[in-house]
Amino acid sequence: MRVLYDSQKFDEQTVGGATRYWHELIQSLTNLPGYEPVVALRHTANVYAGSMVGRPYFWQRRQANRRFSVQLLKRGDFDVFHPTDYDPYFLASIGGKPYVVTVLDMIHERLPQFFSPRDLTRAWKSQVVRRAAAVVAISQYTKRDLVELIGVDPEKVRVVPLASSFATVAAKVVPDAPARFVLYVGQRGKYKNFTWLVRAIAPLLRDDQALSLVCAGGGPWHAGERRLMATSGIADQVRQYDVSDGQLAFLYRRAMALVYPSLYEGFGLPLMEAFACGCPVVASQAGALPEVGEGAALYFAPTDAVGLQQALSSVVNDEAVRNSRRVAGQRRAAQFSWPQVARQTAAVYERVA
Repeated sequence: MRVLYDSQKFDEQTVGGATRYWHELIQSLTNLPGYEPVVALRHTANVYAGSMVGRPYFWQRRQANRRFSVQLLKRGDFDVFHPTDYDPYFLASIGGKPYVVTVLDMIHERLPQFFSPRDLTRAWKSQVVRRAAAVVAISQYTKRDLVELIGVDPEKVRVVPLASSFATVAAKVVPDAPARFVLYVGQRGKYKNFTWLVRAIAPLLRDDQALSLVCAGGGPWHAGERRLMATSGIADQVRQYDVSDGQLAFLYRRAMALVYPSLYEGFGLPLMEAFACGCPVVASQAGALPEVGEGAALYFAPTDAVGLQQALSSVVNDEAVRNSRRVAGQRRAAQFSWPQVARQTAAVYERVA
């Protein structure tokens, strides 16, 4: 079966959970007998997609990749199309071929206050989801939101949970990483609730000067973050690194815990990555996070600073708790794999082709 993917998400991200999902799915699909994934991607700055592209990045990559995608769609030499985001540009070129849409979350619908009124994601998503032959949701929580907020027939939606391959990633040392630290991974704006986290964790850091908060990814601090850390009295105990996968694996394996305070997640891939690396997880009870972590993580309400402090303190200060969370997380991560994601997604393709 020939499955065509476009470049939408790869054009948007250099690194990130969404493009990691697409890369892992496509790579795993190549190992399934009878499957030939084709990616309409000629130019990219995306770290994961670099191995799939023979041409260099250039600044007009979006336009070039879009033209290539439309060309392949009109040619029709594929069985199923799977767009990597919600822009409905392809509807005019796909003809009668079926397409499948993956919905990673319903954040724009649940938390519209964090997005511009000019953001077209909600309208685009509703349009392409309604017309899709099938929909993949990455959690039961996301499926329920799809049914409730867009009115999708639940029989049309297949839940395919994500996975992590970080257990096999070779660690690369981050030379100046602190000896004792709590880890935060990813973007820090909007619904990620990072500003609240800084305020909530500050008393713990002030009481334990040997403990730090390390942020992986998300870019350098902006001025507001620097001011907040300074006024909270923890500026010297918070660090930010832009990291490779090897360096991120190192941080996961060295951290006393991953802290994940998000107000909403459709899955929360860093939880699975942390579990795979034996890193204890302290996460908010929001969105799909309790579904992903089940009993392997410790939880707090995303506005409950005392709850966060108690959960983190129990992991940081009690080796027995820390070790039990490590073991539970590794068992949880072992229940999922990218080849399993590919097989379950292939079953969706078979159903609609």
